[in-house]
Amino acid sequence: MRTLLILLLLLNLVGCESSNIIDTAFYDLGNVRKVKLCNNPSSKFNKTTCTVSTTKKTINNLQVSRFPGGNIKYNDLLFFRYIRTSYKISIQYCKNNTCEPYAACYTFMPCYSEYYHKMELFNKD
Repeated sequence: MRTLLILLLLLNLVGCESSNIIDTAFYDLGNVRKVKLCNNPSSKFNKTTCTVSTTKKTINNLQVSRFPGGNIKYNDLLFFRYIRTSYKISIQYCKNNTCEPYAACYTFMPCYSEYYHKMELFNKD
């Protein structure tokens, strides 16, 4: 019985997320044209933020160190990817064809409905 309980706990922690993806949405930020006004983080826990101009918009305080490789450069394609499974929505920071996990919001959390509505909007574009 104890072994069965441990096995169930491990399966719950590991999961099979790739097999239960319900929906994916992308928010295209555009191609980088200019990076300016970057801060220098005071510790390794702080993230580098910059004002970034792209082919679509200018974004103030974008956490550039969250993108794959920890930086961005001219002509990089930037986008956010939202992945919805049966129990959560994950957000990833993406650059060109590579993504890094950023956050997750589970169905029981207040942020879930906000992320869900964003996915609906992004899928309409």
